[in-house]
This record gives sequence, C-alpha cells and structure tokens, in this order.
Amino acid sequence: MTIDHSAALTDRARSFLGDGILSPRWSRGVTASEVVIDNSIGEEMKEIAKRFGDELIEFDSSFGGRVVPIYGGVLEGELELGCGAGETVLRRKPDGGLFARVARHDSAQCSIVMATDGRLGCSWSDEFHPLFDSVADFIEDCTRWNLVRTWRYVAIVDADVDSLGEIPALLELEESLSGSLSSWWSGDDVAVVCHCFLNPGREPSRQVMVLTAGDARTSSLRHDLARAGCGERQFLPADIRGRVK
Repeated sequence: MTIDHSAALTDRARSFLGDGILSPRWSRGVTASEVVIDNSIGEEMKEIAKRFGDELIEFDSSFGGRVVPIYGGVLEGELELGCGAGETVLRRKPDGGLFARVARHDSAQCSIVMATDGRLGCSWSDEFHPLFDSVADFIEDCTRWNLVRTWRYVAIVDADVDSLGEIPALLELEESLSGSLSSWWSGDDVAVVCHCFLNPGREPSRQVMVLTAGDARTSSLRHDLARAGCGERQFLPADIRGRVK
C-alpha cells in the first residue's frame, strides 16, 4: 500500500499544514544510506524494506520538519514530522510488517511511528500500536481540532461511542475524518470525537470526547448522557480540561 502524502489532503488541511512552522532543528530528510534494516528482518523482507525506505524518503520530502499543533485528543501537544538526518531503523512488527519512527512528540514518551501499510501509530518498545489509518487522516484530524478551539469539553468517556446513547445518531458522521481508528460526528454546536488510546493495554476501549461550542448546551447534553449511564466520572475530567485550548 502506498503511503498518503500531501496530495491526499483536503485544501483545508493543506492550508492548516502550510500555516505551521518549520522546526529550527530540521536540516534535511533521511537518505537511502541512512535507512537501516534491523537484524530481525529476514531476506524475504528485504525488497519490502527497500520500498518502505523509499516511502520514508518521500515522506520527509512532503512533511519533513513541519511542526503540527495538536489541540486535542490522545496526541495533544506538538508533533515534529520527519525521520530527518541520521539513522532510521526499520523494525519488524510481531505480525510480520515493518515500521519506523517518523515524528517526534514534544511530551509523549512513546515513539511516533509509521507502518508499511501507511498507518500512523505509536510504539513503546518493539510493538506497533495504530492510531490513524494514514498520515493524511492524522493531519485532517489535527485540522478539525483547530476548528473547535475554545469549545467546551462536556464529557470524556473511556468506552466507545455506543455509550453516549442517542447523541451520535443526532449528529452527522464526518466521513472525510472517519476511518477504522478515529471518527468525528458533528452538528452546528456539538461534536463527538473518538480516538484510540496511546496505551495498547486500553484496547478495545476508546477515548470519546463530547464537545460543545457554548456553555448553554452543556446541561442538556449532560442530561442526555446521564440517561445513557454517564456521570461524574465522565463529567469531572471534562470540567478539569475546560475548553479546547
């Protein structure tokens, strides 16, 4: 599978990415001689590894050095995209695929990595834990968070979207932002977003957040959520967060 690059982005996401800054630490992208194949990768995978190395060089050409602000979700903070100059090691997943580090987060302790199928994820040791179906999906997600800045957190749920009762059904699924790993539902002044946790041990639960554009809807939304079984355990974390910064 070919990795999605900037051509796969919507105009809105391309503008968001273009408005970002280049990291002062960025000098150049990774080169073919700097892509190193881990010793655990057998001869039968060498051709796949070579093609993946070419994809990483293209990735750096498209995104290298871009600092992406992330205003919400499990990766909230800043992410500097790119393998960059120096050694990039291709590692083997337990299921046989390959992955490599392609970004640096400003606070997360895990590595931000990409697999040969284009999925973006994280790794705490030798595992690959997917977070987004593609790099393009990740950037689109960041773009969407940018549009809900100042919105209020209504509830933060450690479960799945079904636990929200009827609320998602009253909203429209944003298909361009939704895949197998992350999803958005939205209305005029309400949004629901669902992400995988960084910790693979939290599977199959998801981090589900309910947002509203104004304080007026908070009480009515929480009333509806309470009927679905939500309560202070879901409302208190939202109150602590306050608003999308």
